[in-house]
Amino acid sequence: TVIAITTFFAGLGLVGPSRASIISTLEPAVTVALAAAILNEAITIEQLLGGALILAAVILLQLNLRGKGSIQL
Repeated sequence: TVIAITTFFAGLGLVGPSRASIISTLEPAVTVALAAAILNEAITIEQLLGGALILAAVILLQLNLRGKGSIQL
C-alpha cells in the first residue's frame, strides 16, 4: 500500500490532478483484467458490464477535459 500511494503521488506531480483522477478511474478494470490473466479468475457478465461503464466514464471525462465545458445530462 505504501508503494502504491507513493507512486500515485509521484505520478500526480507528473501528469496533474485531472489526468491522475481519470487514470485512477481505470484501476478496477485493470485489476479484474490482471486477475483473469495472472490468476485465471473467471470474469462474469456483471464484471464485463461494470468494466464497460468504467471505460464509458473515462471517455466522457476525457471529452469533457478537451472541450473544457461541463457535461449536461
